[in-house]
Amino acid sequence: MEKYAMAVLTFVACLSFALLALRAWKNRVKRQDSLFQPPLLKLASNGVLLAETESFYVATTFADNFLERVAAHGLGVRGFSRIQVFSEGVLINRVGERALAIAKQDLISVSFSQVAIDKAVESDGLLVLGWRAGEASLATHLRIKDSLARNQIFTRLSNLVPGGI
Repeated sequence: MEKYAMAVLTFVACLSFALLALRAWKNRVKRQDSLFQPPLLKLASNGVLLAETESFYVATTFADNFLERVAAHGLGVRGFSRIQVFSEGVLINRVGERALAIAKQDLISVSFSQVAIDKAVESDGLLVLGWRAGEASLATHLRIKDSLARNQIFTRLSNLVPGGI
């Protein structure tokens, strides 16, 4: 009997922790939703395709804090994606999630990083896109394993950013 009581108690404790984590995530989404408008789902006019490759969408964070994941507007879920750089901006098609489009005029910077939230890779292994969503400055972190493709995407994006990198 004691064995079953301990199992039930453990189950209730685990369920409580899971519910607390879910509630914290929903509160984060609700708090962040008001900070900026939902990002574009597609570019108004795609323009000329300059480069594309497979990538892994790591996270979108606030530009001044790479350790705070943006959960609002569906940006909090990591996963596989395809990044396409057009003359009008960049389109990140995420598998199973909303696409993320960043218009050329909203791009602030493009750089490399080694760490974002819970992802650490080799030096310059993450591509970081700095961009504006209304008044908020955000950073989207992408992992492109193929170094040649990563450098090509970086070069094309650098040419889109006003004033270069």
